[in-house]
Amino acid sequence: MATTTAPAAQVPGGLQSDVAAIAGERSRETTAEVAKEVRDLRRWSYRALGALIAMATASGVGVILVLPSHPMGPGSGRLLAVALLGGMLGSAASAIRSLCERLAAGFELDDGHQVWPPHAHKGAEKMNVRMIPYLLARPFLGGATGLVAYAGVVGGFLVATAKEPATFSPEGILFFALLAGLFAKTFLHRMDIVFKTLLGEVGSHSAGKGDSGTESPKRAPAEADN
Repeated sequence: MATTTAPAAQVPGGLQSDVAAIAGERSRETTAEVAKEVRDLRRWSYRALGALIAMATASGVGVILVLPSHPMGPGSGRLLAVALLGGMLGSAASAIRSLCERLAAGFELDDGHQVWPPHAHKGAEKMNVRMIPYLLARPFLGGATGLVAYAGVVGGFLVATAKEPATFSPEGILFFALLAGLFAKTFLHRMDIVFKTLLGEVGSHSAGKGDSGTESPKRAPAEADN
């Protein structure tokens, strides 16, 4: 009995020609399998977007509720909460922006070579399933960097003053925490370089490879977002 391909009704409207173009280059997969992968990736991407929006909303509401109306001294639990929630808010906003930009550029399928739509711009960062855990973890990284920013301000490492202040502006703490969250990945990457330099790892690593003339490896897609 002759075999038949999956009916066109299983492919979302307007996707059949694009899916067929991809499937033509992937001999081991059928058109229906490619269509299912595109649908699953789209569904999980929008679920991740919804989760990030929920975390950003919760963090923003939390900041409004705990933000003091007057300066407070170091060690205040409310200032710590502002730093934590501000960092989460900033990093969630950064993750939302990154996810939306990738969705606008298209999808990268699981094999890492094919993209949808087939004629999408090759240089743009696209959404793929491996990015979803990283994007969902970004707000928690932002909360950690928000606390680091709080320690830097209170400890005098980020803002140098001639006299140690007795109180700190909640809005100032929130500002630094938001910045730390927005650029959490960049901040952590720079801190990694600083600590490796202090331990002498960067110098010895560079000494072993500096004369070879080898080019720095290309950054992975997950590292391209701030």
